[in-house]
Amino acid sequence: MADAGPRAARAVTVGAWRLELTDDGDLAHVLLDGVEVLRGVQFVVRDDAWGTIRGDRDLRIESPGLDDGDGLVAVLRSVHRFPDGVLRASARLAVAPDRIRYEVEATAEGTVVTNRVGFVVLHPLSLAGAEVELRHGEERVSRDRFPADVAPHQPWVGITGLSVAAPGSGRVLSIDLEGDLFETEDQRNWSDASFKTYSRPLALPFPYTLGDGETVRQAVEVSAAPGPASDPVGEVEERRGVLIDRSVVHPRPRLGIQLGPDDLALERPALVEAVRRLGVDHVRVDVVCDGDGVRGAEGLAAVADLPLELAVHLDPAPSTGDDGGLPALARLLSERTGPLRSVLLFDHAAPVTAPDAVSRLRSALGALLDETVVAVGTDDNLAELSRGRPRLAGADEVTFSLNPQVHDSSDRAVIETVEAVPAMIRTASALGAGRAVGIGALTLRPRRSIYRQGVVVDRLGRDSGSIDARQPSDFAAAWLTATLAALVASGVSRVTALELTGPRGVLDADGHLTAAGEVLAAVCSSDGVGIPSVDLSHDIVVLPLSRERANLSRERANEAAHALVADLSGRARRVELDGLTVALTPYQARLVELP
Repeated sequence: MADAGPRAARAVTVGAWRLELTDDGDLAHVLLDGVEVLRGVQFVVRDDAWGTIRGDRDLRIESPGLDDGDGLVAVLRSVHRFPDGVLRASARLAVAPDRIRYEVEATAEGTVVTNRVGFVVLHPLSLAGAEVELRHGEERVSRDRFPADVAPHQPWVGITGLSVAAPGSGRVLSIDLEGDLFETEDQRNWSDASFKTYSRPLALPFPYTLGDGETVRQAVEVSAAPGPASDPVGEVEERRGVLIDRSVVHPRPRLGIQLGPDDLALERPALVEAVRRLGVDHVRVDVVCDGDGVRGAEGLAAVADLPLELAVHLDPAPSTGDDGGLPALARLLSERTGPLRSVLLFDHAAPVTAPDAVSRLRSALGALLDETVVAVGTDDNLAELSRGRPRLAGADEVTFSLNPQVHDSSDRAVIETVEAVPAMIRTASALGAGRAVGIGALTLRPRRSIYRQGVVVDRLGRDSGSIDARQPSDFAAAWLTATLAALVASGVSRVTALELTGPRGVLDADGHLTAAGEVLAAVCSSDGVGIPSVDLSHDIVVLPLSRERANLSRERANEAAHALVADLSGRARRVELDGLTVALTPYQARLVELP
């Protein structure tokens, strides 16, 4: 995973190529004739749980020709430390007018236990549905298309290269892969805005061991068939007018907050007051139902009179005796005074809801569910929903969780994940046979590691890696605004976001709303939402809001008089909204009254 925060990078222009070279040696946003053809090329080192070991990296430019078109040569040396060994790597990048070549040699000292060492190539989502030619070695060629909807498994495996028409340039981009067999996955499964070509094949056992002195050698070469170059894309204007579409206003999705581990330390009056200040529609509480009863019941007591979204992590039905704590849960719920808005039904040990879970839940809870939405799916990523395909009988909705940092924590990559949202929701809706789609947990960081083999996931806890220093910053507010806008545009039914307090919360230590908390409160205070604009080409997001229920008709939709607007570029700028000039600091999200 790339480091959090902005990534230092230099612009490189050689011939028709234009790209960013980060100080870590990653290539980002590779343009050909002004059009993005690669989202990135990275040398990655993973641990045995798919965590990234960035290592100590030293990038040296040997031939600087950054602006004169003569080419660039750079050398990257890195050291990656494992519990029982070290991996030392040396890589050479050459950017010439006719091709880009990146090669690496990495040698183990001691014992290195890893899931991946080598290059990954990231393809932009603009290629979704595009034809691709695949090379499989020994001159064997096949043809396919990049997936339009999210592909649950690798669309192709065992490749040594691929070629695709470069959008808008009339050229054919060719990518040759050396040193291993590669395959491609759809990273929208984890909300990344890219397709990823990588090695080693996942069909091989992992983690695997590189012994002392064992060396990995790989290379990626990118070239383009000759053709007329188009005019390069112009610079983004500093000031841009945005016209807000006020033709229709829809009811907004139901919005909620998670009750996290830190929130249980709050005195109950303070917790209730904080929830009411936010104006959320519900509070999510997680419980585990097993043979010992109900774990997490203290969360139910803390929000006894508040609207509840209940996430039930259910153990398999026992062959004899009590049914996994469900009768005990029914007794606890019958003592509540607040409404039960929804139940998110998960399997405690498996990635998706078990086939018999809904019938067990309805049998145990009976009339308690009469006005309650029951959702099945996963408490993890879309990947788990797509691959597990839960049984839908008796369910009202499908659900999965969303975070932007499974693979890359850099500011830009996090913001760009909003590109993946429409296809993700479309895919989830199809998996649910047209049922409504809800986001069970929207968080800035993954709440827990779920891919470490042999480790039981604590569904009531949070990993230390779930904390992001950017949580209280304007950056988190910009990301949240853009993500909510994309989810609204995609028609989700509900979103439960972040936590109330603590390092993952929307309230700071003094009880004030963070910037992200202000965004959530602003959307919660609205009755309806207009048509959002999420424009990554100009790094602006606008989410129109209505505060009058009377505005929820087409005839009076033009009375929606407020909008959330956020900068996604990380730089100070001014934008015009329907003729109103709005000044924004880097990543600022503002609620503005429209003319």
